[in-house]
Amino acid sequence: MKKGLTLMELLVVIIIIGAIALITLPIINGVIRNSRQNLFEFQVNEIEKAAQDWMYKNIDCLPPLDAQKCNTSAVVNFNNNNTTIRLLTLKESGLVEIDIRDPRNDCPFNEIQTTITITVENNSYTYKANPVIEEC
Repeated sequence: MKKGLTLMELLVVIIIIGAIALITLPIINGVIRNSRQNLFEFQVNEIEKAAQDWMYKNIDCLPPLDAQKCNTSAVVNFNNNNTTIRLLTLKESGLVEIDIRDPRNDCPFNEIQTTITITVENNSYTYKANPVIEEC
């Protein structure tokens, strides 16, 4: 009776495992890449929801903005149809995490350059985050 594997049988097993790895690794990498992109989009949506919560608490800052009642230091830009706030404003209000990172490259969002624009059109408000990712 023979015990163990011959060198030829061992090489065949290694070749089969290598072939399986060649087939599955690109698929797994694609799934990971798509998951990271989906998480990034989820984070942007959460920032937009946090901006909506912030605006509920700061109703005077909704477009058209009442400059006398709104704390304009929290607002980057405003006109009759738009109000723009920074991610930093949402962080200081406790509405978003302290450190939001881009899951695609693990770099942080720039809290000063990342802005959220609130637009009013036909009595309907839209929230659009403009993420800026820092170099890392």
